[in-house]
Amino acid sequence: MKFPVRRLKAFRKKHGRRVAAISAYAIMAIVLVLLLVLLKKILFFMLLAAFTGTLVFLINRVRSPFDLSPAFFGTVVIMHFYGPWHAVVFLLLASAIPSVIAGGTIDFISLFSLSSLLLVSSLVFLTGLSLPYVLILVVMYAALAFAITLFLDEPGKAIATFAVLLGVNSAYFITLGDAVTGLGNLLT
Repeated sequence: MKFPVRRLKAFRKKHGRRVAAISAYAIMAIVLVLLLVLLKKILFFMLLAAFTGTLVFLINRVRSPFDLSPAFFGTVVIMHFYGPWHAVVFLLLASAIPSVIAGGTIDFISLFSLSSLLLVSSLVFLTGLSLPYVLILVVMYAALAFAITLFLDEPGKAIATFAVLLGVNSAYFITLGDAVTGLGNLLT
């Protein structure tokens, strides 16, 4: 059975834009699903890096005297799911670059702090990502930051740095730990 040309033109005139829009949305949905399937393993890395980088930028932009960012949290999670090289890239993309863009500087102390963060987060291979073990890592990281700050500044700031890092990073792991780990298990 032939479809008359006139009916086809009338149909296109009446519904052409809707069909084109629906087709465009369908193609975009198919491409997105294919990307999610093909890039599923790296999607979690990109989401966590974007979230952490945004918070690092905002915290550095307001010139907070203490590190309130989830950089340690994200590094531990990335170290658990991907390994050390991804953690280094994560720290560059989600901590160092947003800090510099927000007006911070990278000096010897910053590099020393980032390397200490990597060192402590690498212990996740020995402990795993369960809460009691991660809180031990948080205490170790806060103690290392305390020692670095004590060596460079006055003792009062070192004690405050220890308390803030301990509280902030513990809060990140307690509140976001299960959700982020579940998302990581789903996507990696």
